[in-house]
Amino acid sequence: MGGVLLRSKKILICDKDKAYVDALTHFLIKSCPNYEITSYTEEELLWEEKEKFDLSLLGIEFLETLSQKAETQEESSLKHQLGEILYLCDARAEDFESYEKLYKFQAMDTFLGRLIKKASKREASNDSIDTGNQHITAVISPIHHELELPFSLMVSQWLSEERKVLFVDLEPMSILPQLIQQEETKDLLDFLYQLESQKQEQLQKDISSEQKKQMQQQLLSEYIFYYQGISYLAPSQNALDFSDVTKEQWLYLWKVIAQSSYEEIVVLYDGFMPGCEKLWMESSEMILLGREGDYYQKSMYQYQKLLEHMKMQSQINQISLPMSAAALMDGTYQMEELYLGNLGRFVEDYMIRRQGVARAGG
Repeated sequence: MGGVLLRSKKILICDKDKAYVDALTHFLIKSCPNYEITSYTEEELLWEEKEKFDLSLLGIEFLETLSQKAETQEESSLKHQLGEILYLCDARAEDFESYEKLYKFQAMDTFLGRLIKKASKREASNDSIDTGNQHITAVISPIHHELELPFSLMVSQWLSEERKVLFVDLEPMSILPQLIQQEETKDLLDFLYQLESQKQEQLQKDISSEQKKQMQQQLLSEYIFYYQGISYLAPSQNALDFSDVTKEQWLYLWKVIAQSSYEEIVVLYDGFMPGCEKLWMESSEMILLGREGDYYQKSMYQYQKLLEHMKMQSQINQISLPMSAAALMDGTYQMEELYLGNLGRFVEDYMIRRQGVARAGG
């Protein structure tokens, strides 16, 4: 299994003043170790560059040449390659087209603050997720109920009777393979690694958004497995590697899933993870699983306060699962056994009520 790839922001600096460019490059490398800094003082070298940047600071000569290249239809692809462009100039410079100015000679903490703010805004815009008409059900058990996994699977199975369903188990070390008696050779962490590798390759190529989407969906299809009418991503089996996944990578995974043809997404969250607040906000419905008892109710209350603070717009359903796995005999914690028992009947009653409410509301 591959490790998780990390990607830093790529900043480009281009200006004819070599002494200034050298000094600024040295300053940014020292001040922003998580940024990759590239700089040029000769135009010919820039136009030969194949790298794709997040943010480009261009002096007037470079901007003028970029503008001239519009006549040869090169400007569009170049601007795509250069990312967001700022006009690097002194305070007396006149405006150039519609480019936002970034003054060369100002307090460096102000300069750096502007730069970081721009890079952060671009990252935030890249985090946006369009879930379209997908209905996303998030299942969370603040008390880590031992039946949260089979409960989530049963909900997925009920939904699959009418819609195309994808189940995503985000437990760091899931027992799903044992529960459904299906061992897979590749899992969610492998998919994240390949997805990040593909993303880096796409950044080096000039391909359309539609082509990127097709490549992403093709890769997703290679990691989809099936169980009794539902599709699922084989969950993580390595909690250590799971903890290395970044917020950016989780959100990118969700973008890819959001562009898929699945109508219903059921996600089991084991707890907090990087980017979970954004993922939770994208949910259509959140199910909080608990059980009777003062201790469990206090834990549920803490979660409710957090969700209220987040101003969750999704519907929140609090469910108390009265049954336990403690009474199960060895070898009976399997979906077939659980589906025929108290949990199966409980989920059946819940889903019939849920679907009745949904139809009445529709």
